[in-house]
Amino acid sequence: MAIPDCVEYSVCAHMGIASYLIYTSQASSERIQKALIAYGIQLAVNFFWSIIFFNMQAFLFAFLWLLLLWVLIIVTMALFYRIRRSAMYLLIPYFLWVTFAVYLNFGVFQLN
Repeated sequence: MAIPDCVEYSVCAHMGIASYLIYTSQASSERIQKALIAYGIQLAVNFFWSIIFFNMQAFLFAFLWLLLLWVLIIVTMALFYRIRRSAMYLLIPYFLWVTFAVYLNFGVFQLN
């Protein structure tokens, strides 16, 4: 069963809105910069997971990579929360999506 594209689009839209709320907040520029750097790092880690999982088919490494991403999302959510709570709440669907991906990735690793 394929997951509808609208779910993925919704998660991406929530992430974009959350980062915009942080970017336009009235918090100190230092806090904003720190939060957006964490956000950018986790986006880069997210990007490389697809390459590790699908292209390299390194399922154990991809699983460990997703755990790293999971931690980075938590860090990003904590930083967003300190600036604007609504921005953190908008990242919850993304966190749940990645949690589900961790579960699926582990299953693929066990089957191979």
